[in-house]
Amino acid sequence: MTHIQHTAGDSAGRRITAAVPRALALGLFATTLTLAMGCGSAGGGAPPQPAADAGGQAPAAAAPKLDRVVFALQQPGIEYQDVRHLNTPNEWPLDPMYESLMGVDANTGKIVPVLSTGWQIDTKTNDIRYQLRKGVKFHKDNGEFTAKDVVVKMREKVKDEPAAAIQSSSIYWRGLLKDVEVVNDYEVVYHLKEASGLVMEFGTDQFGGASMFSSQSYEKTGIPPMNGEALAGTGPYQYDTRVQGQYVRFTRVPYKHWRTDAEFPAFEFRWVKEASTRMAALLAGEVQLTDLPEDLQKQAVIQGFKAVQGRVPAFRAFVAFQCCQFKDTKNPALGYIDPTSPLADVRVRRALAKSVNYDELNKSLFGGKGERMINNPLHPTRPGWDPSWEKRWPELYGFDVPAARALIAQAGYSAGNPLKVNLRVAPVAGLAAAQDVAEAVGAYWRNAGVDVTLRTGDPPPNPIGNPQVYNEITISATSSTPWTGIFNYGSSLQHRNPGPEQADVDQVLDKIRNTMDFDAQDPMWRDVGEKLFTANHFVPLFWLPTVAIVNPKFVSDYVFPGSITGTWTHIEGIKAAR
Repeated sequence: MTHIQHTAGDSAGRRITAAVPRALALGLFATTLTLAMGCGSAGGGAPPQPAADAGGQAPAAAAPKLDRVVFALQQPGIEYQDVRHLNTPNEWPLDPMYESLMGVDANTGKIVPVLSTGWQIDTKTNDIRYQLRKGVKFHKDNGEFTAKDVVVKMREKVKDEPAAAIQSSSIYWRGLLKDVEVVNDYEVVYHLKEASGLVMEFGTDQFGGASMFSSQSYEKTGIPPMNGEALAGTGPYQYDTRVQGQYVRFTRVPYKHWRTDAEFPAFEFRWVKEASTRMAALLAGEVQLTDLPEDLQKQAVIQGFKAVQGRVPAFRAFVAFQCCQFKDTKNPALGYIDPTSPLADVRVRRALAKSVNYDELNKSLFGGKGERMINNPLHPTRPGWDPSWEKRWPELYGFDVPAARALIAQAGYSAGNPLKVNLRVAPVAGLAAAQDVAEAVGAYWRNAGVDVTLRTGDPPPNPIGNPQVYNEITISATSSTPWTGIFNYGSSLQHRNPGPEQADVDQVLDKIRNTMDFDAQDPMWRDVGEKLFTANHFVPLFWLPTVAIVNPKFVSDYVFPGSITGTWTHIEGIKAAR
């Protein structure tokens, strides 16, 4: 019997058995990025402690300069109050009030214990045993966190109901979890139907959907309506009120939190679509934190605002093709639903990649701060990296308009029969410059002879599970693990998404998701990466710093990883200026 173990005392995540480091590293960066932009803070650790007075007692911290701190952001793609099934990238608006058994460290991106104090994985029986933290309160007198709450959460998670049908975490657990055994009030065992190489990520807020709520609260209120009371959580903030399309508000818990005390009495996520409007609200003092594109970031810093950067470099911007779905996922040999889509031709995808002036785009829209992406969603610090991709990148992706035109001609297009593509111009959560990127990319493609139609307005209906978009291209951005990075942008496994489906990639991904031998996953990821790279599955753009612009009169720092899909997490890490 082989066990993989992690406990709260093992804060460095060091090896207990050979598999632990890979489990912790899969899809997560182990490096820490602490350099903040402009006037930003350079430290990622705990804030300095106040000096002791003459009597040997540390003075009480001064109160923050305002009661409610407001973070203005674009509205999430889906507003949802039912945390039973909600997962990233749309769970983050409720992040201030919930915690999971395992979490992501704000400074390193590593998986760490939160509502659990440790866990063991039995690779022979595929069991996961969790030791639960004692003495953790649920909000608003809804009991203490115990094994019963874990059972109720996972029982609801695996229900076969419409709310779960489009949520990847619910689909995942419904297919994997056999049952949850209660050993005692503070110990549970997840019995899995089979091995899963993704079980660590799906058990944290990295993928989302693992947030624990009070079973007592659920018994009283049932499934919460959008503007009704949310199910009680255990986080540093508790739910206050919500108006769909406008804001979500929280208040600090009225007791000392078991993990960390929020520094502001209240917090608000406010939905503001346009970057210029968010900038105006920042200047007017209506909001204290926001997300802005590069040009407005510079203006804000000049005017005395502060740029604070996520500690873990994992946010990526790329061009995603929406095409090429199989007629029958069980028989890819039958071909694509629409084989006439020009995007089904690798020469077309390669030509589009080679038409983009990456250096110019980086300088003009990201101030040169973007790290060139070689092979989305992999990175030199992630499992499976092949250094040869960097050497081969100029040939398959490098900016070369004559070569792009030649590829387009080889694919059968000409002045009389131009290559036509549809490029969507729309806001993208976390990427304030998304619309500018789309317009710039469209201009590069036109320069290579492509007939580009820029599409605005509402996107097509969500194609998850029933892909219907065959010739659409989008600007996409996310902080996510390699699995999410390909699974949500071109895979026929489980729920289907609109990216190009590759049977050879799915075969390897299937092996990855069915092994708990995390060391064995490294060559598998290299194989996946090679297949994506040579197929020009994406137009890779940049790894970007995740930056929040804050008003330093009220906010001194914001300690967050920036590596979680949904980006704006760890709200308790917003530090008050005093």
